[in-house]
Amino acid sequence: MRKPGQAEWRDRQPHGQPPPPMTAHNACHGVESRPGTPKSQSATEGPARPCSIRGVFDRMGTLSSVHPVRLYTVGHSNQTLSQLVGLLQLHGINAVADVRSMPYSRRLPQFNRPELEAEFHQHGIRYVFLGEELGARREEESAYDGLQAAYERVAQLPAFQLGLSRVLKGLGRGLTLALLCAERDPLTCHRSILVSRHLQARGVDVQHILGDGSLESHQELEHRMRRALQRLGILEVSGGDVQLDLLGREVTQGRLISPEEELDEAYRQQGRRIAYTKPLIAA
Repeated sequence: MRKPGQAEWRDRQPHGQPPPPMTAHNACHGVESRPGTPKSQSATEGPARPCSIRGVFDRMGTLSSVHPVRLYTVGHSNQTLSQLVGLLQLHGINAVADVRSMPYSRRLPQFNRPELEAEFHQHGIRYVFLGEELGARREEESAYDGLQAAYERVAQLPAFQLGLSRVLKGLGRGLTLALLCAERDPLTCHRSILVSRHLQARGVDVQHILGDGSLESHQELEHRMRRALQRLGILEVSGGDVQLDLLGREVTQGRLISPEEELDEAYRQQGRRIAYTKPLIAA
């Protein structure tokens, strides 16, 4: 039996609207599009590593004829509910995946799950809660390095992999989807540093909606992250630039790192800065 927080996309479609067509999801998971047709064995067995959107279209033979699949992210911050809906409507979003571990707020009760879901329904926006799968505050002990969640470990969890698959499924059904969390700046939120990183690696074009409605691509966010960490002295500069001392002499450096290694290290460092840390409990 499916858990209450694991409603499928079709469970939340607005009243009177037909379900979106099955497209890329069929090729990815082997699900027939005709109602009543049983799922294949691969679709019913335990959670598998999610396929990429690029891989889906490769198998469908239409990669060269389709635009990249786009995913949005947004943080509700301290906006009003109508302002959040306005940001979603500005970009034509018709489905929201809530990736908050706890979809409630004492300070901002308008973003509690029941109120949020009801408001979205009135505006024809589907809602699904994926906090158990893609949330930053994990129940699994294997996700922690000491008291802090380690994003590298979280990314390997079966539940996290299942969450990525469910997002890809929504995109494959033709939904214009946004990941929702609380932080205004995507650079300080796991929706970017954890979730979006792995969706981009699977061929998804991730765009972050900023507070003024403008978009920041995930590649632009990665560039901003590297520069911010370099200014703080947390991240080394990748090879290519020669550093000189005050007398103009070349400074001896250790092994030069590649841009790819620099980016991986940037993700690790930013993850450590923002990841959830368990509180110390006095004995």
